[in-house]
Amino acid sequence: VLVDNMPLHFQIIWKARVMRALKTTFPVLIDFKGFRQCERLLPHVLACAMWQEDELTPTVEVAEVLYKTGNYLCKQGQYVTAETLLTRALAIYEQQPLPDNQRIVFPLIALRLVYMSQGRYEKAEELGERVHTALVQSHGLEHPFTVMSILDVAASYMLQGKFRQAELWYRRITALPEKLLETEPFQSARLLTVLASGYTSQGKLSDAEPLYEQALALYEK
Repeated sequence: VLVDNMPLHFQIIWKARVMRALKTTFPVLIDFKGFRQCERLLPHVLACAMWQEDELTPTVEVAEVLYKTGNYLCKQGQYVTAETLLTRALAIYEQQPLPDNQRIVFPLIALRLVYMSQGRYEKAEELGERVHTALVQSHGLEHPFTVMSILDVAASYMLQGKFRQAELWYRRITALPEKLLETEPFQSARLLTVLASGYTSQGKLSDAEPLYEQALALYEK
């Protein structure tokens, strides 16, 4: 009732204030304790997501609310709504005069998880490569996040049986200092094991053996 009786320019002002409040109150790190707060705020965010661009200026604050909500919905298995919110958040981040790779990478990662969870691996591959590029630009080649992005892309190829492509990405890892694999020991060991299995199935035992040994050492640590 209040909104309907406001002039349009006042509606835009108050809608921006609502999004600012949601940005402040929606949990950043969503864990079990934060689920209740997310559930309380979810209907409000979904209502606000119905506003069009002429009703709500697409700011970084708006994108952050949409990203955090989409990330939460992804964790809840509500992939269709999560994809809608994350896609819109990503588009807003990309529309900014100076797009921030560090900001863009978060909705990309969440959206990639949505695609992986739905078995849409080709879409996931594309986003995985974008995540890697953004992380290289914002954090550098040897940052743990960048290493993790390489592992993610390689893993998505392995899930589809695209061993050749996975191997090419794995070679990017082997070119890095060995200590970086220890930043994600379990993920690294799992990928090494799958790659070694691929070599074994091809009869390339001499290639498989050192990978199994490297994976074993990581698991033991």
